[in-house]
Amino acid sequence: MTRVTDFSRFFPGNIDWRGPTALTSHAGSLYIGTLTPFPVTVGAAQVFKVNPATGHFTVYAAHLTTVLGLAFGPDGALYVLEMSVHNRGPAPATGEIIKIKNGHRTVITTGLNFPTAMTFGPDGNLYVSVNGFGGPLTPARS
Repeated sequence: MTRVTDFSRFFPGNIDWRGPTALTSHAGSLYIGTLTPFPVTVGAAQVFKVNPATGHFTVYAAHLTTVLGLAFGPDGALYVLEMSVHNRGPAPATGEIIKIKNGHRTVITTGLNFPTAMTFGPDGNLYVSVNGFGGPLTPARS
């Protein structure tokens, strides 16, 4: 195992800190999704594209909130799983998946309950784990 880059050198302290939470590779580059300190700043998380040979990285996608999963699909698009999109922390049924291709974003699904991971299967379908923390939603009782 070899260190590719050290994010802590570039994002010191509590304000600028980026916590790597998701990793995938595509066409020879690494892609790293991040969280920011809690309470979460909506729109402050990013996905970085990293050159594994040099450790140099650039922002691939910005204006995200709580990235917990990354996967490239058979269509070559990056799919980004966000735990909670419009909240300052985890909240039930607020997760979503965004498809990013050629700089264009499309929301694939919303209302996911505490999603924690996703992957494409050999069948080309996207699989997502939900209820990764917290319990499943239950209907209110009267």
